[in-house]
Parts: sequence; C-alpha cells; structure tokens
Amino acid sequence: MRPKAPDANAPVTTPPITSSDPITPPPPQYARTLFQPQISTHSGAISGISVVPRFHIDTQFSSGMSDLEKGSASHCKVDILTDTLRALRIFYKSSPTPVVINYKLSTAELEDPRFAAKLEWELERFDLHPSSLRLVLPSQHCKHPPQQTTVSVSNDLKAMGCSLAINGFASGPHCVEIVEKCGVELAIIEPTLTMGVDRNTNRRRIFSTVIAMAQDLDIETLACNVRTAGEHTLLSQLGCDHVQGDGIVSPMPLDETAAWVRIHLEKLAHLHSVGSGIY
Repeated sequence: MRPKAPDANAPVTTPPITSSDPITPPPPQYARTLFQPQISTHSGAISGISVVPRFHIDTQFSSGMSDLEKGSASHCKVDILTDTLRALRIFYKSSPTPVVINYKLSTAELEDPRFAAKLEWELERFDLHPSSLRLVLPSQHCKHPPQQTTVSVSNDLKAMGCSLAINGFASGPHCVEIVEKCGVELAIIEPTLTMGVDRNTNRRRIFSTVIAMAQDLDIETLACNVRTAGEHTLLSQLGCDHVQGDGIVSPMPLDETAAWVRIHLEKLAHLHSVGSGIY
C-alpha cells in the first residue's frame, strides 16, 4: 500500500525535544595565560613574572548576548593555576637563575581552608619549591578588614614557604592591617598612582608617601602600569623596588616570555662584564 500523502493544509507541528536531539552549544570561550616580567630598579634583574589570564568570547556568538551573559562567560573558571605551575617548571629548566611567579589568588581560593594543602600537593606534583610562587591577595582586601579565613589561609601559605603580595596597596584604609595580619612581603601599588607620575606633582607626592609607608612596614614595592621611560626613571628615584608595565614589556605567551627572559639575562651578563672591565 502506498503511503498517504501529507495534507498541505494541515498545521505544522514541532516534534518534542528528546535527549538525543542536538543542543545548541554555548558561545565558544577562549582563555589563555600570558606572562609579564617585572624588573628590579636596583639591579635590572628579573624579580618576578606575573600571570595575566586573558578571556575571549567568539564575537560571532556573543553579538546577541546580554551584558550579564558576557560577564558570566568572561569569568568562566579555567585552570590558571595549573598553567602557572607548568610555566614555572619550564622557566626553571630554561633559566639559569631562580624565577618567581606572581599568581593572583581568587576569592574562592582564599575562602577554602584546604587550599594550602591542595597547592602543596600540586607543587610536589610539578617538583617545585613553594618559594618559587608569590601569591597575590586581591585589591579588595585593602578596602575591608581581613576576614579570619583569609588570615588563616594566608598564614598556612606562608608556613608552607610561599611569599605573599597585596594588589592595590594604598587603595583602601586596611592596607596596613592586611600586611601585618597576613604576612605580606610585597606591596603592589595602586596602578592609577603610576600613570603620569613624572608629570603630575600631586601624584608624585602621594606616591612618595606610599613608598615611605611600605618602607616603614619593611616590605618591598612594585609599581605596575609603567608605560614610559620617564615614569620608570622617576619611580626608581623615589625608591620603588620593582617596576612592571607595557613600557618595559607587554604580557606574552609562554614561549615568548621564556625567550625574552633568556635575552634579558644575556644583556645583564654583558653589562656586568663591561662594567667589571672598566674598573
């Protein structure tokens, strides 16, 4: 028997969605980890390398997304810590001098009382010493009294052998308290104070005061967002210990960072050999 032809006038119905039906995938999200060296103003040596995660959403899909959806997607969790430790392992193999990586802690990590134990396991897995990792507290901790969990986790990390830094130093009223209670050793100064510091008298005075406060606390200072040679020179003159920014080198992929580190070390060695030959 021949099948009955469909009625052209019959209403069109949509079949129900079943588990085997294809589901529209979420917008592709790309995350990669970049690295940005910092330089000592005293010696010119590489005094640390900061982890700079970058998130991207495919614009073909994101054009129809709301701002809230884009914000949620851009904060998707990626295993930045694993990328950090893998990079640190490569730096240790390729660099003749010890390298310290700055890794910014998330709120979730600081609220996890078992984070130090988890990190210790990861460091052992990569055969790395805790002193090779400098953990950075978010700048929001300068604005509020430190929570007991934050203090406890910070002390556990210090006891394990990691060093600690604080982002946004001088951006809130609790900078001194977080330094003292959490054992912070490096103050990463609020980046807005760096911009144009060589041309703005008031900003220079504020920066000098911040440097003096850090010196009273017996901690080192790092100025980020350095964009010009003038800023770099003045920050050195004001007593800032370390500088970082696009004026020195922009964030780079791992392979480019390793090559930059090697070339920078070769330049330093050459300068030292020339200097020793003069005297």
